[in-house]
Amino acid sequence: MGVILCLTPAERFGGEPVDKANEMLRTAIGELLRSLSERFSWIEFAYAESFSFNDSVSILKELGDVTGYLVFNINMMGGVLRPILLSGKPAVVLSETYVGSGEFLMEYSRALSSGMPVVGFSMRGIPDVEQVAEYVNLLDVVRKLGSSKMLVVVDEVIKDFMWAEDPICIDMCNVSREVQSITGIDVEYMTIDAFKEKYYEPAGIEEARKVAERWLNNAARVDEHSLDDLVAPAST
Repeated sequence: MGVILCLTPAERFGGEPVDKANEMLRTAIGELLRSLSERFSWIEFAYAESFSFNDSVSILKELGDVTGYLVFNINMMGGVLRPILLSGKPAVVLSETYVGSGEFLMEYSRALSSGMPVVGFSMRGIPDVEQVAEYVNLLDVVRKLGSSKMLVVVDEVIKDFMWAEDPICIDMCNVSREVQSITGIDVEYMTIDAFKEKYYEPAGIEEARKVAERWLNNAARVDEHSLDDLVAPAST
């Protein structure tokens, strides 16, 4: 996951006071990232700093095929956010209310109008780890979706129509393609008989019982159901 800190270049705006402020921000973000790395041990956070449009373009190339971007925008110069928000990758932007608001308002609205998968928030100062963890979870869900698969179970005739994207089932095709384009999920069409043969019939009673037990143990609450009630549904 890419973590990009957008800062104001001290040599172009503010000199030494801005330089000192940037250093304080680096320290604060560094501590935040250490906490996030402990909480999300399965996620690799790749950190980068951008001071200009060209920096952002270079950073996107260096980060490569990451899940998405967590962006801290504390920058008074224009153009830094545009390459990131229009990259097509999911992005969560946390923009400082006073320093980063101008850039944020213009580029965030542009990205939304272009249909980009971005979410933006204004903040005062550096948010705490609990708040940022919610946004990291959003990007992690996108990562998990990308490795998932959508299974469309239909009869033999409809399956042939869908493979050919026949007008008779154009609505169903459009929905699956839209889900695929947004999430990156692979879509697989399978007939009812093939589904039963592959997933339903091979499931033995003991295997189904283990699944049912997992449902019961992980449920927040169970009302009016016993383990035996859930074995048959679990076999599917």
